[in-house]
Amino acid sequence: MARIVYSALVTSIRGSIGGTTFQNNAYGFTIKNKPNVIRPNTPNQELRKLALSRAVKSWAGLSDAERSDWNTWAAANPQFAKHNQSSVLSGYAVFTRSMVFLMIGTGLSAVIVTAPSYTIIPLDTVTWTVSDAGQPFTITSDWVIGDGSLQALVYATRQFLGSQTFIGSAGRFIIELSTTDATTNIGSEYAAIFGREPALAESFWLSWVLYNPLNGQVFARSNQLLQRQ
Repeated sequence: MARIVYSALVTSIRGSIGGTTFQNNAYGFTIKNKPNVIRPNTPNQELRKLALSRAVKSWAGLSDAERSDWNTWAAANPQFAKHNQSSVLSGYAVFTRSMVFLMIGTGLSAVIVTAPSYTIIPLDTVTWTVSDAGQPFTITSDWVIGDGSLQALVYATRQFLGSQTFIGSAGRFIIELSTTDATTNIGSEYAAIFGREPALAESFWLSWVLYNPLNGQVFARSNQLLQRQ
């Protein structure tokens, strides 16, 4: 790192040019090599990218009649963009979103749904409970639905103490569940991502997305704060 003394004509330079960065810090005006930061993708990020790529290619591989079927289903059963509740998704968007969820949950070899089922599934309530800190780290799901077709993609955040406040914590994909009223041990999956399980009095946010793999029906993501007692 070198220091710079400017003249009356040039008072400062900030920013990067090629591999060189000019900046002003506690040491004065300095120049240094621009760091080459590469953020490696996690396996889940890679899976989501590959799933989206395959879903897009699968749409292109559908026949005109199959794409028309998806467009008709999407028009008859409006769903909305995640960040814009006034934007109705097209048949293409509904198809790709549903297939991405399907491949995240069951793998890239999942069978592509070429024709959507027209059955709409009602959903009443979804609640989760977590085991106490003296037991294996399990979560128990409980949702009331019209039939057993729904799948749940479950996400969790890093553990934190009850006295801490985490706003906007990003959840990481943990597991897919297909059975309600079931207790599932997620200890190994959680520890593989965050290093360890939540301990006594530590909390974490659990979030989930319910979707129907037989058509494009996807419920909005929901969240619940859980604490190990």
